[in-house]
Amino acid sequence: MNAIKPGSIRKINENNMAFKMMENIESFLKAAENYGCKKIDLFQVVDLYERQNMTQVVNGIYALGRVVRQLLYFFYISRYSSY
Repeated sequence: MNAIKPGSIRKINENNMAFKMMENIESFLKAAENYGCKKIDLFQVVDLYERQNMTQVVNGIYALGRVVRQLLYFFYISRYSSY
């Protein structure tokens, strides 16, 4: 998320403890939602951490990609349109 929107995740835990890794996933999900993804399109922390519902994880990543693409399109149109 920080590559898409710098500063969107302030702290990334580098510790391999379970709750710290889950905290990183939660930070990503909050940042994605703040960026414009619908909560229903995203996955739950446990889906990724326990590899339970990887289909929903992939769908969540695709949802983020759609939002990024839409925002880039609107940026391009607003900047280069001759209205």
